[in-house]
Amino acid sequence: MMRLAISAAVICVVLVSAAPAEEVLEPENTIALLDQFIVPPTRSFADVSLLPTRLTAYNAHDDAARATYTCCRPDQEEKIKKALAANAAFLDAYKFSDWADDTLMHNARVNSVRRNFRSEIQAYEQLLRQYPGSDLADDAAWGLARMHIKDGADRAAVATLRGLVQQYPLSTWADDAYLALSRALERLEDERGGIAALDTLSRRYPHSDHCAAAALKLGQKYQERGNYPAAIDAFEFVIHRYPYSDLGDDAQFGIATCLRAMQQDEAAVAAYEFIIHRMAGSAFVPRAMREVNTILQRQIQKKGKRAVRQAVKYDLSRQNSHDAADRLCKRGKHHMNYRQYGSAVRAFRQLVAHYPGIDCYDDALYNMGVAYQQMNILFQEINQAKGPDDLFRLTPEWKDATGARQSIPTNKELTAIGDCVSAFALVANKLIGSKWRDDAVYQIAKSYEDVGKADKEAYTYQQLLINFPGSEHEMEALYRVLKFYADPKNYDKSIKMFQQLAKAAPSVFPAMFGENKDDFLHIMGLYYRHLDFAWNEYHVHHIPYRVTLPDLAAEAGLYAAALYLERGNTAEAIKRLTRIVKVPTRNVCGAATYLLACARERAGETQKAIELYNDIEAHFALSGLADDARLALERLNGGTDADVARYASLVGISANAYDVHVGEHAVVFAPFSVAAKIREYNLPNIWDAAQASLERWTGCDSEGKAIIVVSKSPSVRGQVTVPAHCMKDPPDWSQGFLQMGRRMINATECRMFARAMPSVADGLARFAASSLQYSLVSETRDAIGSAAAAVLPHQAVIDQRDRALRALGEYVRKSPSTENLTPDVVCGILYTLLDRHGYGKNGLIDWEPYTQLFEAVRRVPRSTDCESVFVHAINESFGADHYADFERWGFRVNREAIEHMALRT
Repeated sequence: MMRLAISAAVICVVLVSAAPAEEVLEPENTIALLDQFIVPPTRSFADVSLLPTRLTAYNAHDDAARATYTCCRPDQEEKIKKALAANAAFLDAYKFSDWADDTLMHNARVNSVRRNFRSEIQAYEQLLRQYPGSDLADDAAWGLARMHIKDGADRAAVATLRGLVQQYPLSTWADDAYLALSRALERLEDERGGIAALDTLSRRYPHSDHCAAAALKLGQKYQERGNYPAAIDAFEFVIHRYPYSDLGDDAQFGIATCLRAMQQDEAAVAAYEFIIHRMAGSAFVPRAMREVNTILQRQIQKKGKRAVRQAVKYDLSRQNSHDAADRLCKRGKHHMNYRQYGSAVRAFRQLVAHYPGIDCYDDALYNMGVAYQQMNILFQEINQAKGPDDLFRLTPEWKDATGARQSIPTNKELTAIGDCVSAFALVANKLIGSKWRDDAVYQIAKSYEDVGKADKEAYTYQQLLINFPGSEHEMEALYRVLKFYADPKNYDKSIKMFQQLAKAAPSVFPAMFGENKDDFLHIMGLYYRHLDFAWNEYHVHHIPYRVTLPDLAAEAGLYAAALYLERGNTAEAIKRLTRIVKVPTRNVCGAATYLLACARERAGETQKAIELYNDIEAHFALSGLADDARLALERLNGGTDADVARYASLVGISANAYDVHVGEHAVVFAPFSVAAKIREYNLPNIWDAAQASLERWTGCDSEGKAIIVVSKSPSVRGQVTVPAHCMKDPPDWSQGFLQMGRRMINATECRMFARAMPSVADGLARFAASSLQYSLVSETRDAIGSAAAAVLPHQAVIDQRDRALRALGEYVRKSPSTENLTPDVVCGILYTLLDRHGYGKNGLIDWEPYTQLFEAVRRVPRSTDCESVFVHAINESFGADHYADFERWGFRVNREAIEHMALRT
């Protein structure tokens, strides 16, 4: 408001002095004068905001996703309509976006919530049709197949399941698909096809929980057809490959039945007696006894009693051992329900010792581990108890859990982690064929998590990944391992673990990722961010897909190619990138196309590079890559920038190891692994515009272009260094602005503050960074027409401003002195002065008044009295005296010296 009043006064003076009294100014002349004296608000990023950028797609997808997440019940009709409309708008505008497949999966989720069967099927079909290379395609195929099965459309289900197992054989759903395929074919009376599906499942997916059932079913099919030798082979496969499966006794009984049908009575009796004596807990024991009695009775009748080698008959009136075992199992479960873990363990131990062959044999061992695990959780609570009252409260639980009669011992740390791990390890290592093996490994990891042993937890999850591919816990295991790997403090342990994982899954974790610490941490961080997003989608928002090891293969190829480019092996990079680009529906296709164009340039294949840049312009027109592709085409036609090597040498890096952007005011070096994303978000252009704004603000042309290095390594130091891990969706917009502000402050006369009053210099730099971020956020929001696009970065500016004002308030309350100044306090002073003069009403931050600050400092002769210089510069900025304010803020205000400065300048 003050600004407008002053401008009006100046205009009035000009009007009076410019025209004779009798002369009347025409309206157009008045407008011309207004144009001369009213300066429009400076827009720092206007041109950048209007460029194609990934942010618009991110914003549209984020808006649609948030609408999807609110749909939980079929009666939320308005929310469902809003979500479907937002998803449709996104798919219409961004068909080539790597979020399009996610949006279709969101459509499937919303239609599932509203129970619209047809629309859910259509969402899955559209995803498969348009994005067959997506890492969500196998999930969509499985979802579609389940919908067809639910609808009783077995022929459609068979077609979908066959497509799934043929196109995505490494999918986590492949074994489920083969089992479902066999059942669907059986319903269609295609017995041969069903048998073939079961046979393929048992051979290709030996780790599947379905494998034993498939092999048993295969044997039963052969048995029904009278092919007893083939049936026996299938049954023996179950017994030898999966000896602790719940179906082992079924398979053994099947062998005995086949032998009897083949009239091999002695072999049949031996097979039946194996069940009777070696599988005492089996439900087949009574039947086996009856069969043996029948065979022996027939032999006696045929040959006579003396001619029969074994005439023992089993007493069928005796107690059934299976019933006794079943009672023990129920007793153990009862004790578990009532948290009587010690009693439960004793019951399960007795069952395991005396009744092998019962179907709950592995369940009993697994539940022993669960009992010890729950006991250990209770022990942890007891160990952390504070005082007698807590111990008294926990005493009943202690007695129930342990069966102890005495009170809780207080002279030692209680633990059951060893017993817990041992019980689960027995299931995982020994009970081959049990459905609980992967669950046991998972519970070991959870137990280590409970006691805070992160390294053992991560190692256990890694064993699950390696030894139980396709487990229902694979996604969580991968997520936890990558979280551990991505943490720099775990590097020494991670790199040792990585060698084992690299051997087990070389397509996703090639050994080259572990050859350099910075590369390892950087790539594991990229993987972790992918899994973190997927984890929230699946577990928090219930979007029906899972990310497992095979889903990371395309990203692994991209990152490996990036490393080859950085290390100068262009030929290998081209080979890997070409494989990715051949599947245009992959999520990383845009980034791979850009890197391939860069690689072709390096290899001197200019024409191929031009074709790739043209492809980017055609297919990624709404991404920031389109603008960079045009610049690259201009560069290829007009020659390269010969100064790139010089810029690299100024900061001590090799230009060949980076993707380079040379702007008017800034040069950006970025690792190839994040180069495409940086350009998609127009960050090089943003930093270039920020540097230009800083130069206008300070009135100083810094010496040469700002050199910005996006670095994987903390040891790399450019004029401005931005951590590579900040390059995410969306990136941290504030990155680089603070360092750029410091660099420009040091390029002006204000560097005197950096030496004598560093808090003032740093406060000015922080104010500049916040102002740049506010301008970027505001202008981007206006350009893309959505406030949601900038909610988080805008909130960050508000938080920084509030923190600065609070810091100033605390500073004033504690006997202020310039010796106690902090950068936040200086920022608080700058914000307070803006508010006092009315600059905070039309915008959160306005740095225009402080343009005079740099001019005032520049005109003052060299002085050691930095406090007086700063007060004088602030007075000049606002055209007012602020002596009282600065005295209240603890400055030593030398009015005479300040007035002398004002007179001299």
